[in-house]
Amino acid sequence: MQSSFPARPLSVLSLLLALTGIAGRMHGQAAASAVADYRNESSYFERVDRTYTYNDDGTGVRELLGIVHVQTQAGVKDLSVLSFPFASGSEHVEIDYVRVRHADGTVVNTPATDVQEQPAPVTREAPFYSDLKDEQIPVRSIRPGDTLEYHIRFVRTRAEAPGQFWQSENLMIPSSGVVTLSENVILRAPAAKYVQVWSPGRTPEIATANGQKTWTWHSSQLTPIVGNDKATLLKLDNLPDLGTNDQPRLPAIAWTTFHSWAEVGAWYRKLQAARVEPDDDVTAKVQQLIAGKTTPEEKARAVYGFVGPQVRYIGVAFGIGRYQPHESGDVLRNQYGDCKDKHTLLAAMLSAVGIQADAALIGAGEAISPDVPSPGWFNHVITVAHIDGKENWLDATAEVASFRLLMPQLRGKQALVIPATGDAHLETTPAKAPYALEDHFVSIGTLDEQGTAHSKITLDLHSDAEILFRQAARSVSPAQWDDLMQKISESLGFQGKVADAEFSRPDDLSTPLHIAYSYTREKSGDWENLRIVPQIPPAGIGDVDEKDPPVTPIELGSPNVQIAHSEMKLPPGWTAELPLPIHAHASFATLDKTYKLDHGTLIVDRRVEILTDHLPATEWKTYHQWFKDASLDGELYIQLDRATGHTTVNNESAGLLIQEASELISQKDLEAARKKLDSAKSLNEHQARLWSTYAAVELAYGAPTKATEDLRKEIEYHPDEGLAYRMLATAQFQRKDNDGAIDTMRKFLDRNPGDESAALFLASMLKTKEDLKGAEVVLRSALEKNPTSVPIKLELGSDLMQDGGQAEARPLLESIINEVRDPIQLNNAAYELANHSFDIPLAEKAALKALDLLDEASATGETGRAMLFRSELLINTWDTYGWILYQDGKYDEALPWISAAWRNGLAQEPGMHLGQVLEKTKHEPQALAVYQLATTAKADGGEKLADTIKQRIAALKSAGVHPAASNDARDLATTLQQQRTYKVPRAKKGGAFWSEVELDLTAQGTNSVRFIEDSSKSGSDAGSVADRDAELDAVKGFDLGLGVPPASHGHLIRRGVLSCHNDKECDLVLELANDVATQAQQ
Repeated sequence: MQSSFPARPLSVLSLLLALTGIAGRMHGQAAASAVADYRNESSYFERVDRTYTYNDDGTGVRELLGIVHVQTQAGVKDLSVLSFPFASGSEHVEIDYVRVRHADGTVVNTPATDVQEQPAPVTREAPFYSDLKDEQIPVRSIRPGDTLEYHIRFVRTRAEAPGQFWQSENLMIPSSGVVTLSENVILRAPAAKYVQVWSPGRTPEIATANGQKTWTWHSSQLTPIVGNDKATLLKLDNLPDLGTNDQPRLPAIAWTTFHSWAEVGAWYRKLQAARVEPDDDVTAKVQQLIAGKTTPEEKARAVYGFVGPQVRYIGVAFGIGRYQPHESGDVLRNQYGDCKDKHTLLAAMLSAVGIQADAALIGAGEAISPDVPSPGWFNHVITVAHIDGKENWLDATAEVASFRLLMPQLRGKQALVIPATGDAHLETTPAKAPYALEDHFVSIGTLDEQGTAHSKITLDLHSDAEILFRQAARSVSPAQWDDLMQKISESLGFQGKVADAEFSRPDDLSTPLHIAYSYTREKSGDWENLRIVPQIPPAGIGDVDEKDPPVTPIELGSPNVQIAHSEMKLPPGWTAELPLPIHAHASFATLDKTYKLDHGTLIVDRRVEILTDHLPATEWKTYHQWFKDASLDGELYIQLDRATGHTTVNNESAGLLIQEASELISQKDLEAARKKLDSAKSLNEHQARLWSTYAAVELAYGAPTKATEDLRKEIEYHPDEGLAYRMLATAQFQRKDNDGAIDTMRKFLDRNPGDESAALFLASMLKTKEDLKGAEVVLRSALEKNPTSVPIKLELGSDLMQDGGQAEARPLLESIINEVRDPIQLNNAAYELANHSFDIPLAEKAALKALDLLDEASATGETGRAMLFRSELLINTWDTYGWILYQDGKYDEALPWISAAWRNGLAQEPGMHLGQVLEKTKHEPQALAVYQLATTAKADGGEKLADTIKQRIAALKSAGVHPAASNDARDLATTLQQQRTYKVPRAKKGGAFWSEVELDLTAQGTNSVRFIEDSSKSGSDAGSVADRDAELDAVKGFDLGLGVPPASHGHLIRRGVLSCHNDKECDLVLELANDVATQAQQ
């Protein structure tokens, strides 16, 4: 919060540094035990003192003293340069010392000559604020294990308000994210001076001596940060209204010398009085703007429409550097200003047309205590214009916000309104927008038989989002609008190509913003199975994680309406199976969505209305259910059917019954599914998907012969339905009729020569017969018709590598590596190159790119199916990268990557790779032990790989090598199981229970452990939830030895079963990553 002693923090550590300093080292038991308690923190603070000493005239000194223990390279990076902002016009900085104390007791001081005084970044674009400075101190010789000490004084030589001072302070709590062993805030002021001190729930020590009164507050924050997620830390804050209050929190301590809000207002009125008067330039500009305008509101809109967009806003918060605005004429001539400057110009211009405009001081994103009259609560200035007897709240700093529209963080907030005459008073801003917030999205397009959609998309925005779009459009030239809209389109989930982007004039605030652009997308959705999704944007609200429920209110955004309309003209003769309409209504939001097929045009309409801005955290189950009922957890696929040449007419009711049957099949309720299909057949025996769904039931029952009969019927009635051909070929394979399966797919490709998925399917079947040349012919033909297809390029490149065509394969794989951002494709391309020892640098580039993408995605804290699948891919990519290093002769570097892939995946291929690395590094006994275990590991490389492993075992044994571990050949499977089984000492005595758990692993160890399901698996004496949670801490502190590569920055998610069956220990059995990922996709 801004104050008369301003600070501008840069990070969590910088926040504390900007408020702290050093008086000397603490010694004794507290500091010594902290090393053990907080050994995983990148840094922690041993002592923090903030001392404020005021004179009667409002000048004084702020002292920052502290000690910080630096434990990791991350801590060094954060603390290597200390930066302290200050306003040189009213204060200066004195540095007593900045020093580093090494573990061996030596001390390195940073001399005053190293300190650099730099202009604040804002001064580069706004010379108005040239007195804003940064005192930058590059800390000498800091490294992990050191203790940083410093003592800084800010000496205020000119009071912001003569005879007045104020300040507020936050004390560290768990969610602040910093461990602080001792925190002290000290206030000193003349004993005769009126000072209102406010610290509810915290009683300071008070002493008076030598004409000075001192208040001292003591605190600490001892909760470790590392290993506790944000939700846990928030709970540990012990705030009674955590789940219901979505407003900013009041500080712990505040003080002021102002007696009343009227006194605060009188002070600020005096500061701005002369500055708000219009000079000749301002008056002349106003006359130009209001030409032709007759009513007061028209004139006010014209003035606001100039000051908002045309006078550039400089983001210097109210109270940083100065409280007094610049002259209105100077702001006009310079064409820029901060919030108080823009208010001053707006108020001066409005006064020139006879409209009174008052300043309103407000805290954007800040809380305010009405009982403590202080300028320190405020960081922003807006305007209250009195037009036709009504208040109009205006904020010109947003630049492109519509007239009277306040940003969400300013709505329903208390502000100090300062009229030209009379007392200032607190008043609440409007809680709602001045008009209904509503956005419209329309997409009109056509779809061709190859799966390419050409659409014209328009957006008409009149909501909070409109401001962001206007700001974005103003930030680039019209020539760059295509690139801008491409990025916006991708952020909305549209991955196709944008062209011909047009924006209505971003500065014209009189009408909603209109955007139009052309959009082309190839094969969206699940095109290989002829399933598409409608071209409508996401609703803009997210789900909650039922496994990690929210502890703070669920934010929905400002009440608004979103209307989306999509039309897609299908190829001639094509039809579609439509999902059921959706109507999800709740007290907080409604969603209505309908699907229609009208003369070959697929039409989807969706209306979402948000009715409240937030929900209490306790309502998460209700919200989560509504989110699912509204199908916002994933767009429903729309199944397309190609033109058949038949006159079959689909029955809507039969189609719905088939859709319900498919859902029952996924739930393994086969008999209920068959009954639904029988009902559908009675309505229309030729209904699309009827017989292929019957076949799905038969295949689930293990009856491929009956399934084959059903699929032949489906193809007879619908000869272009690709799914039926693939299912038929699969059933034929199950019957060992490989030639029949291949013939089936050839017939389909004869009718649909450009079908990418069918070509890949046929090629894979040909390779099972070792017909590599035949597969290449199919893939070359498919690539001619799909020249940008990554799967076809990858498959053809792989086949060419195996067939000696490396020179032809390289450009195919290189184009994938350079163009795509899919870690699966990148990993596969890298592996093909490495496995054939071809162009290792290109392979390494692909693998590192895949690892960077996976590391970035895994660091989001996401859980659930996507993260489980991504974790399996991360293991595979570790193996690929390690194999690349092996092929490059870097065996020691390869070892941690491949070892981690084997320990976490326990699959044959990483086992074979690890064995080879161990052989190269002269660890033959360990290699033999791994090879033996790999023979019973999950087979992922076929018979050829298994034969290679057996050959290596035979070769080592013939050389007289004995395995490092006594692997019993009769029970290798049990030994392999033991590789993922751990005996974890119990944290507390308690009853028996077992539960599935999820572990988040990094190179630094186990980051977190949580239950997936527990209470239903507990014994009658299982103990309290707290007791079971203690077992999670025990697992977290246990060394699993899974060996995440030290150079990896990713998070690996593993699942397992924790079974506590006695007082001494629990069994933790990790599930195979591949099995978990496979289950997650089902």
